[in-house]
Amino acid sequence: MIKNIDDIISLSDEINPAKPYFQMEGNNELILSGNNSILDYGTGRIRVNVDSVQLSVDGSQLTISYIDKSSITIRGEITNIGFAKVK
Repeated sequence: MIKNIDDIISLSDEINPAKPYFQMEGNNELILSGNNSILDYGTGRIRVNVDSVQLSVDGSQLTISYIDKSSITIRGEITNIGFAKVK
């Protein structure tokens, strides 16, 4: 029996706009969605608060290619991502 793709994958149930959302495109692009603020910005490390999570992105040639009040896109060679819950 062939199932409809909507029965197999339901993104609308998985993505909650009230919570932080992270998406990787290979190791060269990271998209962060949620209420955010930049804590530290350099070509080797970018630290961002995204709602209740502090995210640290390490790599080389890192840049913020897009930013608005609910989304940040980081580009460059991403080698490590660290998460810490903020109280």
